[in-house]
Amino acid sequence: MTRVFRTRPEYWDDLREAAAWLDAQTPGLSSKLAADAATTLQKIAESPAAYRALRGNLRRAFLSRFNYTVVFLYEADRISVLGMVHGARDFERWLQTRLSS
Repeated sequence: MTRVFRTRPEYWDDLREAAAWLDAQTPGLSSKLAADAATTLQKIAESPAAYRALRGNLRRAFLSRFNYTVVFLYEADRISVLGMVHGARDFERWLQTRLSS
């Protein structure tokens, strides 16, 4: 079965923001974040059902090296990546802003 895989523009904004912050702390670290995020997206695309459902079709995948989570909606024919959030953020508040946009 072929699924549509879509990343919302907010995901890319989240990634750029995180990369800029990391590079300000340690120059060059953003490339490692980008690689980790790309690997996570690939894993989501290959096996979306492997990630625990939070509620309904909403799931999240943790990056392996960084304290970030990729949040996505998984339906039978599509995967929609909502964004990426740091582990120290208020997840529920962040989620409400993403689901309302």
